[in-house]
Amino acid sequence: ESDVLSVSCCAVHPNNDQSDLSSTAVVITDNDPNLAADNARSLAEEFWERRHGFVPDILPVADAVEKGRNVDGPVMLVDTADCAGGGAPGDSVALLRALLGLGVTERTHVMVVDPDAATACTEAGIGATVSFELGYHVDQKWGTPLPVTGVVRLVSDGRFLYTGGIYGGTFGMMGRSAVLEIGCTDVLIMSRPTYDWADEQYRSVGLDARQAKFIGVKNPMNYRYAYGEVAKASYIVNTPGPTPADIRRLPFKYRRRPFFPF
Repeated sequence: ESDVLSVSCCAVHPNNDQSDLSSTAVVITDNDPNLAADNARSLAEEFWERRHGFVPDILPVADAVEKGRNVDGPVMLVDTADCAGGGAPGDSVALLRALLGLGVTERTHVMVVDPDAATACTEAGIGATVSFELGYHVDQKWGTPLPVTGVVRLVSDGRFLYTGGIYGGTFGMMGRSAVLEIGCTDVLIMSRPTYDWADEQYRSVGLDARQAKFIGVKNPMNYRYAYGEVAKASYIVNTPGPTPADIRRLPFKYRRRPFFPF
């Protein structure tokens, strides 16, 4: 319609615990409030009718690994529940714990924020075998530290260059960092949480996602686009944390009822 200047459907940040939480339809017209209201209502109704299509498929880690083994090429295991860009601390080892428990033998990359572990690896030096409890030192609400033993393969100051997204061309800083090899799993241990647009953090410490079978990703938003030339499949895994894909796992106190998908 010629008098309709702009139409937008604004998805809300679903983790917010507030009574007026909702997605919104916004229509701007050339000084025709009734036309704007009619179109906004129509858009909102369509959004509601299609609501089930926005609910993502979420798999247990074991199921994602099983499916991934049938894929020819690298596979993303998307740990949405620990997204630093969404406010999570990045210190979850739920995915790593599950992978080690499954005895995964394929080359795997995962990342975790743990400044004490990063310092221990750095002080021990490349080639040293170290043992400590990894992860959940920032927020123990979601899990317990994981006892690990591995070999320090690389240490770094944590500086890396973003090659895409809103931070493209700027430097990120993970702080003192290290790569700890636990069997066939390479664990990037960082001192500070950083938003992972694509594989810049991994590449900065010599980890090539193209050479891995499973890639742990803590980016729930643009991972398909960012890893489009690398990963051949992606699966959202059912892990605990403050930014889960399934918001029914969060302890909401103020949200209205009813409220989809509850």
